[in-house]
Amino acid sequence: MSFKNKLKEAYSQRVTAPKGYQELNNKVEIKKTHHNAFKTIKWVSIGSLSLVGTFVLVVASVAIFSSMQIHESIADSVKKARFSMYDTNLLESETFKHLNNITYDQEKKNEPISEDFVTYVNSFTEKTYQGFNKSSNFAYSPLMAYTQMDLISLALSDDEAIAEVNAALGTSDMEFRGTNVLNAMLNNSYANKEYKSTVQTKNAVFYDPYRAESEINQNFLTGLTARRAEAYSVSYNLDKDINNILKWIDESVNENGFLSKDDLDIDRYTFMMFVSSLYFDNSWSNKYVAKNTKNDTFHLSNGETVTTKFMNHVIHNEYCDFGDYISVKDDYRYGYYVEYFVPKKLEDNIFNVLPNDFLTKEVEVKRAPISLSVPKLDMTCKSEITDIIKGTGIQKMYEYKRGQSYLDNACETPNFEDASYVKCTKQKTSVSFDEDGTVVKSITFSVANGTDSMPFGNGFEIVLNQPFVYTIKDRDGLPLVLGAVNNPIEK
Repeated sequence: MSFKNKLKEAYSQRVTAPKGYQELNNKVEIKKTHHNAFKTIKWVSIGSLSLVGTFVLVVASVAIFSSMQIHESIADSVKKARFSMYDTNLLESETFKHLNNITYDQEKKNEPISEDFVTYVNSFTEKTYQGFNKSSNFAYSPLMAYTQMDLISLALSDDEAIAEVNAALGTSDMEFRGTNVLNAMLNNSYANKEYKSTVQTKNAVFYDPYRAESEINQNFLTGLTARRAEAYSVSYNLDKDINNILKWIDESVNENGFLSKDDLDIDRYTFMMFVSSLYFDNSWSNKYVAKNTKNDTFHLSNGETVTTKFMNHVIHNEYCDFGDYISVKDDYRYGYYVEYFVPKKLEDNIFNVLPNDFLTKEVEVKRAPISLSVPKLDMTCKSEITDIIKGTGIQKMYEYKRGQSYLDNACETPNFEDASYVKCTKQKTSVSFDEDGTVVKSITFSVANGTDSMPFGNGFEIVLNQPFVYTIKDRDGLPLVLGAVNNPIEK
């Protein structure tokens, strides 16, 4: 049975939706759209066309065709600019130098990812979710935060600090973790102009040998390279080197001025910085139609309402019924998807009904035709996530403790007379949802210091018109983005 007929049959059954949702009107009409760039013109007679007329027609045709080629060329160049991938173009100097060589392939990879690794990353995500303030919008990249903690672990020299990281990341098997981190980075880096989709994950370490009074440890460098993390020698005393770090960030997320020097929180004790980036620009598998976007009401958790634009389209996709709340998926190209979590009842708060294990909780997965309404989003979140990371159990490496050096494994000849530690971990993430797809730009960075040295039946309407949680995952189920929307018009 065709999808169209399944929808008609589903809607004709007039099933009852959970409280807080409206049943789809059984008069839903699905119309086919035809996109014809040119209509075929059948010439009945050209006998009366004069030689001069023929010449004029040919010249005009050539001019029109040339104009079309120019416009097509411009459009193609725009696509190339938007959907190209590239290695970061940073010029070396006496102080700023590449320490390893990492290249980025535009072809989509399908490297194996362990199911245990997916569970570890989702569990890490659940722990970090608990630390966010639920009274305002937030969005961040769990996979890149997990990856950065793994990279930092390569520099740790304190057994207790290493044990904390291993526990938070789910395993002490560094080889296992490194292999899966590498494969996750490879799988999530590709560009496809045809489907207007680009996903790119990048990692880098910026190490100052002058402040560390030591060259970078070669074992540390080998571990970074094995995880496809770039390494640079820099001087944090020089603005031009800090500007190169900012340029690396800008090129990684395809936006000028994404972070400023002040955002980086560099001080006179900073000798190393870990930076992880995610750029996600992917189109919907089943696109929204702009004419169906309408103004409607979004119900805030404090009982107030705001008016915002809602996109709507009809899909046939997976949903899960968890009792008090439901989840529903919507697909992007290349196997990526977003999963929304929303209460069944309008009066319920998603943050009260969503359990701590909402990403790893097992429940029966069903499929149904769904009319999905989603608010258009355009928001940017800056988060100091040090305390959130501490909430996963990773604490010691953030402590400044005189005489305790946690990061000796980053240096060939450690010489921190006082201490070395991770000063802070921060993240900036911007997210936009529109009719074409979703764009996410996320930077996670950690600064390291050293001192002196719903039962749906067959078809329902789901309207995300109250606070909801969402996660964007790759084809292996790894969470690229976790977010919550309390107020869709809040920037």
